[in-house]
Amino acid sequence: MTSRALRLAAMMLFTLALVFTGVWTCTKTNVLAQPPQGGNPFDTGGRDDKPAAEVFKNIQQFKTLPAGRLAGIMQNWTRVLGVKCNHCHTPGAWEREDLPAKQIARDMVQMTGKLNNELLKGIKNLKSDRPNVSCYTCHRGQVKPETALPPPGGVPGGTPPPPKPTPESTSNPEPPKLIRVSGGVLQASATKRVQPAYPPDAKSARAAGAVQVQVLVSEEGRVIETEIISGHPLLREAALEAARQWVFKPTELSGVPVKVQGVLTFNFTLR
Repeated sequence: MTSRALRLAAMMLFTLALVFTGVWTCTKTNVLAQPPQGGNPFDTGGRDDKPAAEVFKNIQQFKTLPAGRLAGIMQNWTRVLGVKCNHCHTPGAWEREDLPAKQIARDMVQMTGKLNNELLKGIKNLKSDRPNVSCYTCHRGQVKPETALPPPGGVPGGTPPPPKPTPESTSNPEPPKLIRVSGGVLQASATKRVQPAYPPDAKSARAAGAVQVQVLVSEEGRVIETEIISGHPLLREAALEAARQWVFKPTELSGVPVKVQGVLTFNFTLR
């Protein structure tokens, strides 16, 4: 074989190697770039303040609820029932009606609303100004609520008696009373907003930028806890002082007042 033929063969092999390597690399990249199965069902695409029915598919309850608040409600339900999202939904096709538990959940929401808004109000002499029930009233961390008491002493050959309760188990656990919302939803629910004063030492140092403050809002809509998430050290105290003065509309979940946690962002701009 001549030297010219050898060079030609070598060039062909080199070209094939490049093509093969490029195809393999491209295929590998495409596989790795695929999103995880199911994706994030609560991704609003920046439309937190839009009605949930405009952002998500097949919303039949909470149609007018801000889309950014839907995640907190759903996550609360998973804790109350001791389940995961796939108890009612098909991952990756969240809008489908494959599972009967989804419609059962809708019916339960309507039942709870009727109890709180109509039936309980008609019962006289209740020792409560605002009587209400929630999913936690019956479920308490399990899908199927207990409907019968165990036998007091057990039955020979049958169910053994339950263990004696400890002081810890005799106290009724508190239902979940906190939901987390996005910054946009939190600010939209504010009834009083206070902008921070620009600290003189921060101006002198030409400190500027955004300061993020995480706030915990009480059932009455008052800020009861604040914590700095990010921002220039010279601007933080002013942002905290302003955040503590904000007031929000009280939030309820299934008729029960709840605390709300979210982040307020204050922008400091030098002029």
